[in-house]
Amino acid sequence: VPTSVSATKRRNILIENYGSLDIGYVDILLTSKDGGSVFREAILLEALEIHQKLTTEVKDKNGHGFQDYCNRPTPSTDCFFDNILSVFDYDENVIQASALNGTLISTIESKKPLKIYAFGSEYDNNSSLVRADALFFSYDTGAEYYEASVEFIGSVLNDIYWEAKKDGTRQTEIFISSSRSLDDEVNRLLGNDSFLFAISI
Repeated sequence: VPTSVSATKRRNILIENYGSLDIGYVDILLTSKDGGSVFREAILLEALEIHQKLTTEVKDKNGHGFQDYCNRPTPSTDCFFDNILSVFDYDENVIQASALNGTLISTIESKKPLKIYAFGSEYDNNSSLVRADALFFSYDTGAEYYEASVEFIGSVLNDIYWEAKKDGTRQTEIFISSSRSLDDEVNRLLGNDSFLFAISI
């Protein structure tokens, strides 16, 4: 697989940090279609909708979802994930209230280190947060569920990525990288190589 593709880069990060590829993941990058800041009520509400759909609604053909495959610090704890929506307790009412009383950005600014969760952040002369270009969300599945979670991750691509692409009313642009990306890239390249090999003989 070419080293330039994003799937290979993510593979190398997994090996470097975990010593293994046996971790499924879905990384989501959200930007605003109009090029404006992602620190706006409508953008955050769409982000929350995607987060909730991925963590509670998307299922594979066996009816299993993120809660069945997620990475948990211990078997008795909740699924581990962390993103900028945690400052709003993953609650649309809190997002709406923060927007209404003008504390949306100051609430976001309390999330540290912000650069992990928001890309292209800009600050004014008083070092106060002004805007950001993109929001980043990452969801890992437990190593013990790696093989089983591959189909679930495929469902995420179908039910979230492609559905969002077809919805012309959305204010966000969505980009997804996943462990399926690497598998699909390998299969694509091997398929092409096999075809060329068959022709050559």
